[in-house]
Amino acid sequence: MLSLIEVGENEVSRYKQETFIAPGKYYMFQGFKPSDVQKKRLQLMACSSKTGRFLWLAPYEPWVKRMLDGSLIQVPAKLEAVDWSLIGIRQELVRRWQQWLLSECYTYLRAGLEYRKGWVAPLGAGKTLAGLLIGQFFEPGEVAVLASRYLHETWRSQAQEWGFPIPLLSTYESSHKLPDSVKCLIVDESLGLKNPDAQRSLKALEISKRCEVAVGFTGIPTSGGGPLDWRWLRVIAPGSVPDDPKAFQFAWGLDTELKEVGPNKAYVTTQWDHQKLAKFIAPYVHTIDLSEISQELPEVTVTYISCLQPKQYEQIKAGAGTTKGTHKRLAQVLQCTDGFIYNDADQPVRLPSEKLIAVVEWVEGLNESVILVAAWTDTINQLADLLMEYRPAVLGGGAKDPGAEIERFKTGQTRLLIANAGYSKGMNLQKICRIIGFLSVSSKPDDLEQMIGRVVRPGQRDGVQITYFVCEDTMDRRRIELVQAHRGCSEQFIEKLLLEELTK
Repeated sequence: MLSLIEVGENEVSRYKQETFIAPGKYYMFQGFKPSDVQKKRLQLMACSSKTGRFLWLAPYEPWVKRMLDGSLIQVPAKLEAVDWSLIGIRQELVRRWQQWLLSECYTYLRAGLEYRKGWVAPLGAGKTLAGLLIGQFFEPGEVAVLASRYLHETWRSQAQEWGFPIPLLSTYESSHKLPDSVKCLIVDESLGLKNPDAQRSLKALEISKRCEVAVGFTGIPTSGGGPLDWRWLRVIAPGSVPDDPKAFQFAWGLDTELKEVGPNKAYVTTQWDHQKLAKFIAPYVHTIDLSEISQELPEVTVTYISCLQPKQYEQIKAGAGTTKGTHKRLAQVLQCTDGFIYNDADQPVRLPSEKLIAVVEWVEGLNESVILVAAWTDTINQLADLLMEYRPAVLGGGAKDPGAEIERFKTGQTRLLIANAGYSKGMNLQKICRIIGFLSVSSKPDDLEQMIGRVVRPGQRDGVQITYFVCEDTMDRRRIELVQAHRGCSEQFIEKLLLEELTK
């Protein structure tokens, strides 16, 4: 039903339009006229050639053929045993899933095949070590890691700890500076590439296409509710999934509700058939069971410290602080319990806060390292000022070198780390700290889970203490409850629920 066709420059145009399609390879739909469902599923384009021939063309990508006839990617029949002399580490020190990853990658390379996989592993499962182990199949100048700048320190320290060469480290934004010699691409926290149209995704895709190995790591489930976060697979395994979520809408059912919320193409739906979706992406993704590391995780105690409601809270809730509508009013309601609001000119206006006083007293009563987390830059700045005597490491606000700040905390130069909730990934702090205090949580559920995962991970020898500071009779506690209850959902989804409560 599909045949391959090569389209030259200015040879084929969209039907009844003068717009020529880009030259290259396409699938041509043959046989009976495609149904409306097939048109949507396969993203078929109605086209006409210079000779007047009518054509239905689909993108020449693996997902199109798989969606039509179920054909899978080529895989080796049997995995080979890894030559551990190439690795430089004893096999018994490597977890089962890491050994499986190495064996699969080794088999593909020995067979002359490209290895392209996404790995979804729980927090603390050893994703950084797994990436470093893969790198041992290549020369140091052939291995590159794409990660946020503040995660580079983790890769350096882990490489040094295990005695491995440090790979080429690049941010998404500076990936164009990587040399053409890169044969192995490791993408850390690959969900950062879920927008296929973003410049960072396009640059990473360009590098990935010329590599022998492309592996993406994330600690967040791929087929959870909320944002359709399987789109990062287009960078790891080009062509494995559509770039348009609407193609999947028609693959999994015409009654699927699909709603775009926000400027970053974030989609919210609770109607996806996750089993079908997981089956479709299974050749490209492995999800590691949490049970593999569950025995190594510490006990966690959660406490709440109550603070008085700010005096201005009810006025701000009624809209006294803004003329910009309910979204701005919600933001101010959440901010004011943290000691400020951003006014309509986006300038911080500081307010008295019992919560800030309680946090300072709490820190002073501790005799060990602690991490303070807040959702707002101005809260971070106020905490840094109030706790100046501790010379805190600060992530967020005016932090020019997040990696250096993390290193100060890890080396004991300060016992206090103050972090914006967005700095929630990649820091391995389980050997340094067991206490986290949240003044406020991000509306992104993943941020909360990831931040707690900085200390709740293998290697933590002590019980972990998580403390939430909440102002009573405000939306503080409700926001925490919603974020905890809707793991995997988007920030926009949580704020939609909060808006409904604000406007009751």
